[in-house]
Amino acid sequence: MRTIVGLVLLWSVEAQGTATEPTPCPLPGRDYVRLIVNGEEPASGCSATNSAVVTRISNLIRADLATRALDVCADLPAGLTPPLATVVISGPCTEQPTVRISVVDGATEKEFTRRLPLAGLPEDAHALAVAVGAVELLRASWDEPSSLVARHANGQRSGDGSPENESGFAQKRGRGQLSSTVGIVGEAFSGGLRQAGLDAELALSVGPQWDLLARFGGRGAKSVTSTHGRVDAESWVLGVGMSALVLRPSPSVQLRLTFRLDGAWVAFSPSARGKAIASPEGGISAWSSLGLSNGVRLVDNAWFYTDVIGGWVVLPVVATDKGMAVLGAEGAFVSGRISVKVLF
Repeated sequence: MRTIVGLVLLWSVEAQGTATEPTPCPLPGRDYVRLIVNGEEPASGCSATNSAVVTRISNLIRADLATRALDVCADLPAGLTPPLATVVISGPCTEQPTVRISVVDGATEKEFTRRLPLAGLPEDAHALAVAVGAVELLRASWDEPSSLVARHANGQRSGDGSPENESGFAQKRGRGQLSSTVGIVGEAFSGGLRQAGLDAELALSVGPQWDLLARFGGRGAKSVTSTHGRVDAESWVLGVGMSALVLRPSPSVQLRLTFRLDGAWVAFSPSARGKAIASPEGGISAWSSLGLSNGVRLVDNAWFYTDVIGGWVVLPVVATDKGMAVLGAEGAFVSGRISVKVLF
């Protein structure tokens, strides 16, 4: 029944003519859905991206989402505000056309896909059919994790009697989602410490763009030769941080900005040479850092990340030989990590 009503509403909007693309997009104070339309066979010589058809599809979807105070944009807006969802429409140029519609929810990162056969429909009805299919898939993606979208669209009130504003809606949709990350990390300090090891990280989503992070890892360091022997090191790292989504050029690629504060117990193991006497040293170190994380979707709930981060040691620890620094975590440092993140 809802599909029939949607068809009637969208058809009536189409009959009134094509609306002008709003500028800027999204309209001020509105969340938005990103629409990507492309052809799967660009080398075939035909065009699956007729601009007039694409404009009609966009305007029809916008007409439906306008009742929810949402906009439809083809490009990412200034400020890199992530969309509530990304709709990708694609289809081959064949005599029996079948359009593939994919929706990636911006908060849960779940993907919903359907194939819509257009054979037997008149060409002037294709845009309407595709728009209705996209709207229904959006509704399915939003209804699946929660009913907050429906309450937002209908202007209903939350349980405490206060209206759901757009910012509150956007924040609540992503809250509570957990993910775990396991990765290989390498770190280099200007104090001479070069170490590598494994990280295990847990992230808690506190909004569509923000994650709280906690990690634990072990490190082994490259040994350094000194005047009277050799020094090895190992450390255990415990840290917290925050990650923010800053760019999503496609449903399968994202860029995040990460801030961390890490503490570590660093243990130095010296080996004396000749008549020298070696005594173990160690201590607590801490450093803050800021960097970028690039994620690529592997499967529906798993991402591959590469991280580059840099920072400064706020609590140094150093191994010495006759009062001279030999090896330590101090000064500036850089770190790189490759990891796999799994969403729950």
